[in-house]
Amino acid sequence: MKKLRVSLVVAILVLSSIFTGCGQKGGDASNNVDNSAKKKFPGAVFLPEKGATIRVASPAGDRESGYAYQLAKKFEEMYKEYDVKVEIVPDDGFQLEIDGPAGKAPDVFIVSNDKGNWYAGHLIMPIDPAIKAMDNNDIPKWGWDSFKYNDTYYGYPMTIQTTMLMYRKSLVPKEWKDENGELAVKSWNDLYAFNRGVKDGIYKDTSATHGIIYEVSNVYNSYGLLESYGSYLFKDGTDTSDLGFNIGDSYKGAKVMRDIAETMYDTHVTWETTNQIPGEMARGNFIGTLNTPNQIRNIVNQLVTQEVYSTEEEAYEDLGYMPLPVLPADGDIKTPLQEGEVTIPTKSMGGTTGGLISSFTQYPNASRLYIIFAAQTENVIEKGIATSLTPIRNSAYEGMTQGTKAMFEQTLDNKFIGMPTIPEMGQVWGPAQSVFNKFVDDHHDDSINFDLDDDIKAELEKLSKDIKDAITALE
Repeated sequence: MKKLRVSLVVAILVLSSIFTGCGQKGGDASNNVDNSAKKKFPGAVFLPEKGATIRVASPAGDRESGYAYQLAKKFEEMYKEYDVKVEIVPDDGFQLEIDGPAGKAPDVFIVSNDKGNWYAGHLIMPIDPAIKAMDNNDIPKWGWDSFKYNDTYYGYPMTIQTTMLMYRKSLVPKEWKDENGELAVKSWNDLYAFNRGVKDGIYKDTSATHGIIYEVSNVYNSYGLLESYGSYLFKDGTDTSDLGFNIGDSYKGAKVMRDIAETMYDTHVTWETTNQIPGEMARGNFIGTLNTPNQIRNIVNQLVTQEVYSTEEEAYEDLGYMPLPVLPADGDIKTPLQEGEVTIPTKSMGGTTGGLISSFTQYPNASRLYIIFAAQTENVIEKGIATSLTPIRNSAYEGMTQGTKAMFEQTLDNKFIGMPTIPEMGQVWGPAQSVFNKFVDDHHDDSINFDLDDDIKAELEKLSKDIKDAITALE
């Protein structure tokens, strides 16, 4: 707490010249300075409004783990002489454009970055450049850019989330264990062979009927396979006239989707099945899954609920994690990799979670201080331990859990694809999901045929055109 307090004092001093005499709602920041504050924070003028009660919309994981309430209590203690209170509320169900002017919206939202409609509608207060400047060296540029819209930053990054492999160590067949007892899958070729062997029942020392099971047709899960081979969603993340699903060798990513789905069920794994995966892993039927880190707690809960383990600590000990394996440059995952064969990193789509401030807040100073406080290294480490979400800060790495470290590593070396913040992203999900369904159903549905590369390319080209047409129709 001492280090955290010092960092906030520095933040206050840096911001003092900016917020002196600021004209935001809630009054002049300098009016909040009294003699006791000057003694405690010499030179400070950026302090919370006296008697402020800020409503903070927090995600379910923060609330269910108790983290949101612990953080609020720490914040209230820090500014108790100003009688600042924090009320934690759910992060969904709000229509900011209606609830904001009516005074019914939260002051602060801890949410994902994909709120382009809010930014475009000026419903969120921009992040002052001086606040951003404090963390330019610790938070990566793409983290800040995930909250950027029309050259303005609207969110303070806190955590990141993308897909990684998670599995039960005790279910991995000995043929696929490395010297540390971890899953020895290094490539998608390995993953194909591993899944195929488990499904065919050739490994006798595991009860599992399936290997790594996940919803292959889910755009969030699998779009990265296309971009690994050269695709892009929108040129530069903002040009809605230029969609690139069919650019480069993206068709190879579609082939990987099709082929890995062959090792799972007779059809692609649906969202309903995804919800059942933690229970199936606890029952010993599935070895693992490809998912976002929030699934970790669900798996642990099932392992304890089904009495596989008596404590959460034991359950966590059985879980292994790893970044996504590499892809073969030729897109053929059915054939084992040869020594020296060229591979490429697997990219994955992800989101950034951060603090947004409602433009309608009556307490802008308290709200700013809250998101600065919530984003500090000590607090995002605690958030990661409580919720399995990964801190975005480089300085938090040594304090991360094994699972959050694995996810952090998936974001290195340009492997992380941030979801575009532009409102037009809403026109992507449905059409892309429909096409991805076709790719993963190809191996069992006689009415679908993507055996030829040109057929896949044509489908991806049509997808780009359909999305562009849908966006144009809304203009």
